[in-house]
Parts: sequence; structure tokens; C-alpha cells
Amino acid sequence: MGSDSRPLFFSTDPWGPAYVWGRSLIGLSNLLTLVFNSNAVLMHSRVDVPKPPRCSGVDSWAAFCHADVSVVRWVGSAVLLAVVIGYRPRWFALPHAWIAWTLSTSMSLTEGGDQIASNLALFMVPIALLDGRKWVWRERVPFGSAERPVTVWRSIGLAGLLLSVLQGFVLYFDAAISKVLVPEWADGTATYYWMRDLTFSPGGFRGDLVRWLTGSRLGVTLVTWGTLALEFALAAALVASLRYRRAIFFIGLLFHMTIAATYGLVTFMFSAAGQLTLYLHYDKQGDAADVFYSLKRWMRRLIATGRRLRESNAEQSGHLGQPNRSGAATP
Repeated sequence: MGSDSRPLFFSTDPWGPAYVWGRSLIGLSNLLTLVFNSNAVLMHSRVDVPKPPRCSGVDSWAAFCHADVSVVRWVGSAVLLAVVIGYRPRWFALPHAWIAWTLSTSMSLTEGGDQIASNLALFMVPIALLDGRKWVWRERVPFGSAERPVTVWRSIGLAGLLLSVLQGFVLYFDAAISKVLVPEWADGTATYYWMRDLTFSPGGFRGDLVRWLTGSRLGVTLVTWGTLALEFALAAALVASLRYRRAIFFIGLLFHMTIAATYGLVTFMFSAAGQLTLYLHYDKQGDAADVFYSLKRWMRRLIATGRRLRESNAEQSGHLGQPNRSGAATP
């Protein structure tokens, strides 16, 4: 895997550019949802919820259950704007997580980007609470330097970053595996049906273009298997070098931009961009910072410490069991 001098995940700066950009991008996703959708769109009736929002059980903690929809929209927009521009992350850490969770649980129409943003906002709470900067773009956290040894505070920040990284792996690995198990994805024809489904297919020029692309055997196979290959490659990026992560980051970003252009899922694109940033850009130095290598090194140290303790205990027990001058064992 390389020498011990290589940059490690546990020497990463949790308050670095990945956190700053990732947090702003997922905040932007939620902000666009609140600003560009009316109350009627956010809270229209559904079969399972005739009069939204649903305020039973855990859902009763949602902001929409405690204030008018308009109030939540504009107060939430103000909170999210502060998140996007990077103002006082410590102040807005918990409000950001609450608003993001509210949107993912209480809106009438939610999509995967809302769940991604909600989880990431929660994972970044410990990082943001320990971020005392006024503006995240200009200043640096004193104890956030990657050159300093791991402290309690940096360990807490790294825990939030690690959860964000692992979510990125799970998302892409699950997406790839679940598709492979479907016969149409396995034989390379799935996108032919998706692009002609009356519920999901895009309309107008976009629909004509994607139907043309998937209208031939070669085209539909390339699009279908290309999607699978990319999702597997994104999952494999967890244990890849920084050079590979940088390359696959831009390919993944282009992939989500294409989905946004095809289906109009703009907010999902920003959530996915935030996830990709946190997943693939957690370390900006060196060429081999991966989570598994770091965990392996920490486990070796833990095992070595355990062995030394056992040897010390064995030596002490042997010393206590030796006979004294009178022939009796030492008590």
C-alpha cells in the first residue's frame, strides 16, 4: 500500500475545502427547493397524507408542524443562505440540519437528493459546531491544521467526515449492485424502457434526443452499461489514489449534470455534487489517502498495544510466581 509517510485519512483537515464546498452545495440544493416552489407545491395532498404535513410520531419534530409553511420557507431560506455563503457555521449547524431533515420528511414530493442532503447536514453537525470561523472562505480553524497530531476535536470532526465518505460509497455501490440484479440492466436494455416510460421519460427536444441515443442496440448498451460501470467506478473510488479520485470526481459531476439536464432534477444535482465533494475530495494532498489504509494502520497499532500489555502482564505474573529464598512462592 505504500510507506507510512503517505498522507492518511486521519491526518486530513476536516475543516478543509471539501467540507466548505460540500456544505455549501447541499445547502444550495435545499435553498432552491424552498425559494422556487410555492406552498401549494411543497404541501399538496397525497393519497397517504390528505392534509400535509404529516405530524405524527417522529415527523412531529418537523418545522412545518410548528409554524406556517410560508414562515418555514422564508426563515429556512435565510438559514440556508447563511450556510451557502459560509457565514458562522457554528451558529447555523443545528438549524441547517433541522431544515434539511424537515424537507426530507415533510414535503409532499421528495427525491433522493433531499435524503442525501439531510444525512450530510446531520453528519456535518459536529464539524460545523467546532468551526468557530465567521466566514469559512477566509479564515482557518486554529486546531484544524492537518500538520498537527490528532486531537479530540479533530477526531470528532473526522468522525463526521468519515460518515459522509462512507455514505458516498454506500450510495454508489448500492445503486450499481441493485441494477445488476435486474435482468434489463444486466442485458444492457434498461435505459431503452426508461426513456420511453410515460411517467419518467423527458419531453420535448430532450426526450427526442435520449430516445434517439437509446434507439439502437449499440447506443442503448453504451448508455446502460456505461451507467453501471460509472457507478461501480465511483464506489471503487473509496480505496483509490487522489489522482483517480480527482478524475472520477469530474466524470461523476458530468454524469449528474446530464441527469439534471435530462430530467430537470437540478436540486438533486447540487446534492449529488456536495456528496461527491465530501466523498472524493476529503484530502487534497499526496496521492494515496484512503480510509481502509488508515483504519488498517490504526488496527495494527491497537493490536501491537494489546500484545505489549499481554507481555507485560505475563512477565509480571511470572515474576510473582517465582519462589523466594525460603522456597515458598511469592504471594
